[in-house]
Amino acid sequence: MSSISAQEKSAKNNIDHPKIVSPDQWLAERKQLLVKEKEETTLRDQLSAERRKLPWERVEKQYVFDGPEGKETLGDLFGKNSQLIVYHFMFGPDWEEGCPSCSFLADHIGGTLAHLNARDISLVVVSRAPLAKIEAFKKRMGWQFKWVSSYENDFNFDYHVSFTKEEQATGEVYYNYALREFPSDEAPGNSVFYKNVSGEVFHTYSAYARGCDILLGAYNFLDFAPKGRDEDGLDFTMSWVRHHDKYEDNAVARPIGIERKPVVNLEPPRFENAGPMFITGPSKTYTLANIDGISEQWQSFAPYIGKIPGQIGQAAYGVPSHMCGPGGSFQVLTGVEVSDLSRIPDEFSGVRLPAQQYAVFNHREHVSTIINTIGAIFDTWLPGSGYEAVSSPPFLERYGENFNPETLTGGIEIWLPIKA
Repeated sequence: MSSISAQEKSAKNNIDHPKIVSPDQWLAERKQLLVKEKEETTLRDQLSAERRKLPWERVEKQYVFDGPEGKETLGDLFGKNSQLIVYHFMFGPDWEEGCPSCSFLADHIGGTLAHLNARDISLVVVSRAPLAKIEAFKKRMGWQFKWVSSYENDFNFDYHVSFTKEEQATGEVYYNYALREFPSDEAPGNSVFYKNVSGEVFHTYSAYARGCDILLGAYNFLDFAPKGRDEDGLDFTMSWVRHHDKYEDNAVARPIGIERKPVVNLEPPRFENAGPMFITGPSKTYTLANIDGISEQWQSFAPYIGKIPGQIGQAAYGVPSHMCGPGGSFQVLTGVEVSDLSRIPDEFSGVRLPAQQYAVFNHREHVSTIINTIGAIFDTWLPGSGYEAVSSPPFLERYGENFNPETLTGGIEIWLPIKA
């Protein structure tokens, strides 16, 4: 890809705006626009209310999907919630990677999951690509949302986001509630379902094409900007969109690790001999570019603390493992110490930590700044300490009985395994 010269970049960034006015005139015209914006907000609220009043249709067919945890029915995808939103992600069985425009939308999903869950909604992404392809692409993009494969069922065809060769041969396919020309065998969409207490599943809503625009937060930011979406003259409106790891000269999109600020008040450690220890709890995989789900993992695990067979004490542990290079993946187990691993819940993982010497550091600030303490340990203390760290696990986070779950402070320690 050719580089853009400074002169070309300057011309590209220039805007010939038609009118420059006084502050008073600017304020008067801004207030006029505000009236229209409020009208639009009222209309949008009214439209949302009408959407909720649409009749439902019962889902009679049994769909079984391939997911990271094995086979799951449509009803299983709800989890503990009664509402399910499915994003139909364009990723065909023969494709090498997912659609860039769908990836653009998917970049918005991760941070919303905890909020949706709090409102009784599960969000799951569905594609026809085989699960192995989905998992590889998902890992590359650093996403943490649930993504399952409909490769072995008719789900995509029934909800009109995949098209057979016979349909395409006619020149028109049924998409967005009408027959129309469409350039691909896969299409984007968004479908909503409800499950009642009897386990019956109902289809309540589906939207396609620009009906999914509202999910694209970046577009809303662009609509605020002087240039807007700046798509006039393109081959098609989203032709500028790339996978977030393919933009040229875009440091924001590159996984660069976890940013941290040096800690100047790192207290001298105490030294403890501990173990062997058995730690059990849920384990999930993350990338250095995407660690948003760790807090949600702790929140979902918290109700189990004190109720796990063979639990020892009330302290909780965060155990990272399998650390890779920048942008690589690693696992985090959030758990408690138990007497053995023979009686742990099926959905939990377990790890045995050998008898080990640890350098133990206090973290006295808010839990959100713990990465600063960890950075100071590895960047400042360890190189000058004369000790050698043990690589697996790289460290333990220990949340003791004095940890306050409301203020997220107190009783937080970093245990660094060292060679005696």
